[in-house]
Amino acid sequence: MALVNTRIGYEAKNYGIYFFVYNIFDEIYITTDFIPPDTLVSYGDRCTFGFQVRTNF
Repeated sequence: MALVNTRIGYEAKNYGIYFFVYNIFDEIYITTDFIPPDTLVSYGDRCTFGFQVRTNF
């Protein structure tokens, strides 16, 4: 099992716009967080996609 993520976009000097996809193949996986004295177990994020805009001032 492998998680596959991607991001493609355009960058200029002061801005960028991107399209991203996380967990492309919608793998089901379990995550664990150890926060003493408990251990938290949950399913990982499903396939997620969206747009990102970045700017510099």
